[in-house]
Parts: sequence; C-alpha cells; structure tokens
Amino acid sequence: MTAHSCRNRGDKTSMTDQPSPPTQNAPPVRNAENSFIFERVTNWEDRILPSQPVLSVHFQHPPEEFYPRLLDRISQVSTPADPEARFQLEVPPGISFSQFGSNMFVLKTLEMLIKIGGYKRILEIGTFIGVSAMCFADAAGPDGRVVTIEKYPQFSSLAETNIERNGFAGRINVLQGEALSMIDTIREQGPFDMIFLDGDKENYCEYYNTLKDMLGSGGLFIVDDVLFHADTLNAVPSTKKGAGVAALLDQLAQDDSTDKVFLPAVNGMVLVRRKDGPAA
Repeated sequence: MTAHSCRNRGDKTSMTDQPSPPTQNAPPVRNAENSFIFERVTNWEDRILPSQPVLSVHFQHPPEEFYPRLLDRISQVSTPADPEARFQLEVPPGISFSQFGSNMFVLKTLEMLIKIGGYKRILEIGTFIGVSAMCFADAAGPDGRVVTIEKYPQFSSLAETNIERNGFAGRINVLQGEALSMIDTIREQGPFDMIFLDGDKENYCEYYNTLKDMLGSGGLFIVDDVLFHADTLNAVPSTKKGAGVAALLDQLAQDDSTDKVFLPAVNGMVLVRRKDGPAA
C-alpha cells in the first residue's frame, strides 16, 4: 500500500478558530483543538476508524466507555431500531441474530442506498433467517421484490417463517440451495437493481462474475465481509474464505471499467457500479 501524506491538507476549523479567511498559500491555523492533529496525522491510515487516537482525542470518559457511547450515539441518529426489536424473529437455538446476522448499521446503509437509488428488484446471496431480505423489501416499498438464496435448509425454513410472520411473504422469494447451481432460475427473475453478495465466500469471484451481468442499467453490486476479520489484509490469507474474498478484491482492484468504493465499516463492504451505468 502506498502511504499518501495528508499533513497540512487543511482540516476544517470553526469561524471562531479562524477569524479571517487564509490566503491560498497560508499555513493552516494551529490552536489547542487541532494541534494534536497536526502533530500526529501523517498518512491516510491515521484517520480510518473513530477509535483511532486522532479521531478520539477529545473523548474525556474512561476508555472502556468509548464503544458503548459510540454505539449509543450512532443508535440515536440511525433509524430504524435494532432488527431484533424491529421484527418478530424466530432464531436458531442457542444464538441471537446479533451474533451471526448482518450488522444493524450495515443494514441501515443498504436500506438508504435502496431508497436513494429507487431500487425495486433485489437479489441476495445468503439469507440466514431473513432479516436482511425483510429490510430490503421494506426499503423497496410495496411494489419491491426480493429474491434471496440460502444454502442451508434449516436457515431457509426459519427465514420463511420470519418473512411470513412479519408480513413480507408476497414480496420475498426464498430459494433454498446452492446459488451457482440455480443460475437459470435466478436469471429468469432478473434483471436486478441491486445484488448483495454475503455467502459462500470461498467462491466470491465465481459469484461476482456469474451474477454481475444480471444487473440492470444503473445497478449496484454490493460485496459484504470483504475484510473477513482482517484475513484479507494478510499477504497470504490464512483461511479459505479469506482467500476467496481476497481474490475478488484483487480482481476488482484491476478492473478499470467499474467505479468502486471500499467502506471500512464493521467487516468491510465494497460497492461496485459500472462507469457507463449498466451492469457491473
């Protein structure tokens, strides 16, 4: 990775900190509130996560309170509520949705993208117990449709129960099985406005290359868990899943035909869209 210096790039200061506009070549104003930034920020990697020193310098509570307070602040602003409070859910014995399901803030981000894009037909690879599919269907509105595919029968059965219980049965089609073995069935229900890939990470490249042409004009391809618990940061991934995800990231990095953004939230997510608008 090439380290790009961002020293003296002009962090924003308030009008009280900066009484008169600087000239074009004037150095940034230093004061008690931003001196830490000028002293510590050297590279882009210094400002990626809110828990990093430069982005948490003003936190005045005990360190152990940082994450609970961060969660509280995010939760106050982000709506809707925790999926376990939002939906009536039946979950597998011995686990909760928060342990294994998509993070609530990832789901909220995806719902926002669906609403902004006006997406109506959505494909999901990896249903689990149906929460993400219900979030997508809710965001797409009454005329939206979601096709979701779950490899494991016990999860697809729970998903169908939850979808029925929460009133989404007519808007979500749950398919059980290996997605790559039912490509013709999936294609018949396309094209799709959005594809969300979150399952069978060993085969991420094959899924992406097989499904990307099922996107309609302006469609968005979203790949979840692209950090895979930091395994994709290793020179050589230590797991088969990490290796599968890393292979797709390497492919995307070399693809000049698409616009991509890597979001370092939770376990990482990449948004992909072809530069000329149609399928990724």
